[in-house]
Amino acid sequence: MRNKTTILLSLFAVICMVIIGCSSGSNSSLSGGNWVGLSGASATVNYATLTGIITDENGQPLENVYVRILSASMVTDSAITDSTGRYQISMPSGVYTVTIQRNGYASVIEEVVLAAEEVKVYSTSISTAAAPTEPVNANIIGTVLLNATSEVLPNITVALMKDGKALATTTTTTEGKFIFQNYTTGMYSVSLSDADNKYVPTTYVIHILNDGKLSPELPKLYLSARTIEEEDTEVYYDKVTGTIYDDFSKAPLQYVKCSIKGIGDAVSDLNGKFVFDRKFLPETYDLTLERNGWTTLTTSFTIRQQKADPTKTEMVPATLTYFLSQNPETNKGAISGRIVNEITGKGIPGLIVRLYPYYYESFTNVVSETVDGKVIEREEIIDGWTLRGNPYPIVSTRTSSDTDSVASLSGSFRIEHVEPTTNERKYVVYVGVANTGLIATETVRSGFKFYVPDSNNASQVHCFDDVVVTKNITTYLHNFDLPNYDSPY
Repeated sequence: MRNKTTILLSLFAVICMVIIGCSSGSNSSLSGGNWVGLSGASATVNYATLTGIITDENGQPLENVYVRILSASMVTDSAITDSTGRYQISMPSGVYTVTIQRNGYASVIEEVVLAAEEVKVYSTSISTAAAPTEPVNANIIGTVLLNATSEVLPNITVALMKDGKALATTTTTTEGKFIFQNYTTGMYSVSLSDADNKYVPTTYVIHILNDGKLSPELPKLYLSARTIEEEDTEVYYDKVTGTIYDDFSKAPLQYVKCSIKGIGDAVSDLNGKFVFDRKFLPETYDLTLERNGWTTLTTSFTIRQQKADPTKTEMVPATLTYFLSQNPETNKGAISGRIVNEITGKGIPGLIVRLYPYYYESFTNVVSETVDGKVIEREEIIDGWTLRGNPYPIVSTRTSSDTDSVASLSGSFRIEHVEPTTNERKYVVYVGVANTGLIATETVRSGFKFYVPDSNNASQVHCFDDVVVTKNITTYLHNFDLPNYDSPY
């Protein structure tokens, strides 16, 4: 009896061990590991590697190309090419669709088959996309580096914002890369920080242009390691501000990107003013000013302790005022103008000026009518100029104020790098007060919608709705007809 009991207990123990073994095996990860089923057989997930180099049509390697791989069962992964155009992705064996995307280039979609433990090389070239007729969405891809050594920084928190609103957050990869997908044109703030608080939080500005490209094209964002805690020193300069003007018209320049390496970016507002709202330790800082259509300016300023009172600081120069020169581009046009008080003849400063595209559209409408008892159909052409719904300005600026050197330029404005008009596209130039924009009125003709400038816009001072631009020529606009007035343009 004792032997039977012993045998039964031993058998029970073996069964329990098998059950426990099966249970623990079912919780094992399938990712790159083994698991044991009831049969005791070992199943292995064998990964393959997809790698290659992405180039342009001239064979030059392209950085920041987004490579995405997707299976029919929605297994997916992605990578971003480095400065040599190289990428690498590891996935289980199978059939995948590979999508290659880069801002300003035509996408490529291919099917690849990955065998177990295979290292498959898939390299391809992508071609520059045709110039878009409307604003194009884009991916915001960049690299985060250490300011002192330019080494890439992984695990940095990257937050995307626009107009003060948080849009998305991500973390940099082991290569220091980050991506935000499919965003519309405009100015975006990218804030960098880290969980361990080893680096000074920094904000940069990235601009998605109407053609879907980024400015800067290959964003490299720098973080500085914390060396001196700002709260540990009483000697610092609080908030750096400055103003930027167009050198030609003396009008304030909006949307100028102002960069201080290791500190971050700021963007000039409608009055040409930029602000770095943080504490600056005593040292010399390099400042770069950039805007499409104007020559980039690199300058510097110094924060130093005052000789009379070393506990206080001062900035040299004391006022940061800069004038950017236009950078003419072959085969592009320009628009200059002046808005004056038609009674006094004096220029009106501080008005907002915005440029909008105006499109010609044509529709074919089939009209039925009865003639002599018979129904006859004929085609009717419905055409006209339209703002295409909620209009989006290509660029904004302000009319200039009087200056000591050029008082006659008050009320002047200038817009550079304008695409020449065609039979299908011309421009509307809106001039208004405060931070306002063009309002479109919807009109319906035979069921087709057209959008034209609203003449009842209370904020509008003047609207030029038939502006033609010719390559290498400046189009001059004014809201007056004064005798003996000699245009400075």
